[in-house]
Amino acid sequence: MKNNKVSPLEFMMANRKIIIKAVQNEQNHLQAWNVLKKELPDMKKVTKYNTFKSYIKILLIVDKELEEKEQLKEELERNELTNKQLIQENESIKAKLKTLVQKNSSLKKETLLKKNKGNTGNEKMPKQVHGWGVQFKTPYYRLFKKINGKVKWIHVGRNWDQNVAIGKITNFNEKG
Repeated sequence: MKNNKVSPLEFMMANRKIIIKAVQNEQNHLQAWNVLKKELPDMKKVTKYNTFKSYIKILLIVDKELEEKEQLKEELERNELTNKQLIQENESIKAKLKTLVQKNSSLKKETLLKKNKGNTGNEKMPKQVHGWGVQFKTPYYRLFKKINGKVKWIHVGRNWDQNVAIGKITNFNEKG
């Protein structure tokens, strides 16, 4: 074959939609051939009726496979689009969840502060008890003091009670 000449199969593949439509609309291959000669004038130059008749079977099989692949490709594209939408929705939900977690955390801190303020009773929390600093680190009270260059901590509890704090300082001094 010459380089500038198109093979019958290549020609039929390039025009497969038109050829398949003609074959499906006509009663036999000869009638389809006659219709195609009018619709595709180059058809007579590229192929003959007998070649057309033998290649049409192959073309129908190939067309069926190509249609299936096109359908699969379209389905894949739809799935990818759905997947992208789900990812965006997921990101949106994560952002909302993060905001809610932050709000929840701040509400918990506020509630604990209010609760602990209410638990102090008539006594106010002092800044120091027997030389130990007093600290409220939500939700616990603790005592701290620098001893021999190191900071020592004593856990008091969720509620401030000066008697408990003094007892724990005494206990610490007896052990240490």
